[in-house]
Amino acid sequence: MYVDDALLAATGRAWMEKKLAATIEAILCVMGYPDESRRRCPLSLDKWRELKISPVQTLLGLHYDTVKLTKGTTPEYRAELLAYIDEHWPIVRKYFTAHDMQIL
Repeated sequence: MYVDDALLAATGRAWMEKKLAATIEAILCVMGYPDESRRRCPLSLDKWRELKISPVQTLLGLHYDTVKLTKGTTPEYRAELLAYIDEHWPIVRKYFTAHDMQIL
């Protein structure tokens, strides 16, 4: 198990850096400190290295803008979702189950 996404809010870069440090420390306290001989690191380090501190973030295909207070899907996510629906959900479908939606 590892943690690879976190959505935090803070006023200013200094506070955000403190929140990020606290988040990393909390994850490591709960999941265990890195010891590659015993277990994988609980953080997805490649994502943390690429992290940008900004009011605009994209997480799991959703685009957040905390200045404009908006959330939307990225064009790539929308195209992937529509392609999946076209392939797996026939137009004549009139109902779906909770499991169908979970897969979607």
